[in-house]
Amino acid sequence: ARHLYICDYHKNLIQSVRNRRKRKGSDDDGGDSPVQDIDTPE
Repeated sequence: ARHLYICDYHKNLIQSVRNRRKRKGSDDDGGDSPVQDIDTPE
């Protein structure tokens, strides 16, 4: 269940970042940039 935990953790982190970025406004056109960075830590 370790993988599931990590996935959940990452999901929460991504959602948090996405929410924060969305709140900031449309300052960054590449909102998927930070998400991809976290999704691909390799």
